[in-house]
Amino acid sequence: MRRLALLCSVALLAPGIALAQQFCSIDGQGQPAAAPPAVTPAQVVPASAADRNVYPVIGADEIARSPALARIAKNGATLLDLGTDDGIRTVFAYLGENMEVFHVSRSGRFAVRSGRLMDMAEPDPAKRDLTIRRASIIPGVIPSVDMRNQGRPQESVQAAPQAQDGNAVLEKLEKADFGVAGRSDAPRLYAFIDPLCSFSVRLIEALRPHIAAGRIQVAMVPLALIDHETNGRSTPAAQTLLSQPSEAMDPSWRGMVDAVRAKRPDSFAPTDDGRARLARNMALAASLQVQATPTLVWRQADGTPRAQMGGQDLDQVIASLTGAQR
Repeated sequence: MRRLALLCSVALLAPGIALAQQFCSIDGQGQPAAAPPAVTPAQVVPASAADRNVYPVIGADEIARSPALARIAKNGATLLDLGTDDGIRTVFAYLGENMEVFHVSRSGRFAVRSGRLMDMAEPDPAKRDLTIRRASIIPGVIPSVDMRNQGRPQESVQAAPQAQDGNAVLEKLEKADFGVAGRSDAPRLYAFIDPLCSFSVRLIEALRPHIAAGRIQVAMVPLALIDHETNGRSTPAAQTLLSQPSEAMDPSWRGMVDAVRAKRPDSFAPTDDGRARLARNMALAASLQVQATPTLVWRQADGTPRAQMGGQDLDQVIASLTGAQR
């Protein structure tokens, strides 16, 4: 999985347009501080809408002159200038309750987004992520992400993420507690999900037509990463999914999402087995240093292990999984 430092928080099942990232991240508030990841851009995040008013808004003319700012703002996000250090400008972008921090180069062409160096002037999305382009030359090795401490002793947290062998990661996932949707003989896509993460929901909804067509099988690995955003509801939601038989997990999740959107009371019913399974999945995620949902892991048609954080570029993911020509 990619080496990333996550900087955003997203609203539960918020309808609106997402910013550049497509994942829900661990907030870490109230947890012991973890050792810093390999790339940790300094950040200052306004805590509320009122706090945002103290930062200057970047104007449309200035945005138009900068490839990075233009791409960040293209979906209507408001950009705030949080200051410049040694030529690197910190930009806070928000659209409704979705928000993210970027660090933009002096030229305006490059930006650090979630720990990755992006060429924001590159029109081809497949070539835009310079970090992934450079790391991808090592076949079969998945650069890991750093996971913030989930109650483990601080000394057990790695000071810097280590590359993990993709085949070993897939072997561990085969033993995980997950639900399946799709034909048993279809290529399998593993997806770490939080049932109340809006981007996890969007992912499975985007994948269901491919599942129904028999192209892929999705193995959903429930986690509980956003209790800080859901008033502690992610944990019982994930435990409830894991209390279901494997084939019943997707319909159960669909019903759960429908209830949230309809603002009906929660009907979570976790069992002791479901609680134990979530504990195992959280331990697995910690060992793989997964800190956001959705995180996807799969084996390409040519046998190469791959992973990505977020549900972007799904057509490319499915094409690499199935070997279909795009």
